Amino acid sequence: RFFGNTIQVLKADNVDVKIIVRRTPRFSGADLANLVNVAALKAAMDGAKAVSMHGFDYARDKIMLINV
Repeated sequence: RFFGNTIQVLKADNVDVKIIVRRTPRFSGADLANLVNVAALKAAMDGAKAVSMHGFDYARDKIMLINV
């Protein structure tokens, strides 16, 4: 499970929270919640049972591109 303040999302074994934090500087709490939601949606679209690191990278890129 991931991030205690958000919905409970199952994360894959390859997910490293420390790496996600380092890759998301200046993200607010709302941005991080959005990151988890977008990553979960990506996992669902891909038919995965858990969110992978690839899903979090996808979500980060999507959020950063929208905010430019």
